[in-house]
Amino acid sequence: MELQLSCMRDITFMQSERALSLLNRVYAGRATMRLMLDPKHESTLLLHGAIDGVLVHMIVPSDEFDDVLNSFERRAREVLEDAWTDIRQELSR
Repeated sequence: MELQLSCMRDITFMQSERALSLLNRVYAGRATMRLMLDPKHESTLLLHGAIDGVLVHMIVPSDEFDDVLNSFERRAREVLEDAWTDIRQELSR
């Protein structure tokens, strides 16, 4: 969200030090997701593709950035909802 707002306010934002810091945080989050999620699940693969799309659009800005970011957020929400469903099922056994 911070990235979206900053880009909307300043078209040169992606060349700033702050943008580099945010980019590093996204890469760290990407690495964490890859380590924590099961790489065999289709939803995980879709989430990985979505975060890769965000990174590409951060590096090479385009008009599609908002759509790509929204897609990533939707995929992340789906993965989290699936995880909670699995946890509830495990606890009810």
